[in-house]
Amino acid sequence: MQDSVLPAEVQEQADLLDQSLSKIQLILGAVALSHGTLSEQRRQLICGSLDESSAACFPDLFPPRFTSNLMVLLAVLYFFRLTEQNLDTSDQTPVSRCSSHLNYIASLFVLLAAAIRLFDVVFVRCNTEETAA
Repeated sequence: MQDSVLPAEVQEQADLLDQSLSKIQLILGAVALSHGTLSEQRRQLICGSLDESSAACFPDLFPPRFTSNLMVLLAVLYFFRLTEQNLDTSDQTPVSRCSSHLNYIASLFVLLAAAIRLFDVVFVRCNTEETAA
């Protein structure tokens, strides 16, 4: 079915779902990046246990860790905003209003967790560089 024949409300909802799908793809990309980072950490662990101390054995993992956490934060922020917009809907039943508030609180916790994780990555990086210098 073509988008142009859809009623405006349906088209708006389809666009919202498309945006949500793109944010889920962003999260999947972040998971793939985290998977690669963990694989590299495993390799570093093995390399370090063999008493190899070359720089090639320990590449900097900050860029992919930072990028992955930032990707998650951006996607989670999008979903938080959706739940926030849903609070303003006036045609809700008491059950759906309660559900909207619970989803908002859950989304807020997820957003805070993502922000804390990103902060931690930057915090560790800044404090590790200070002690190494």
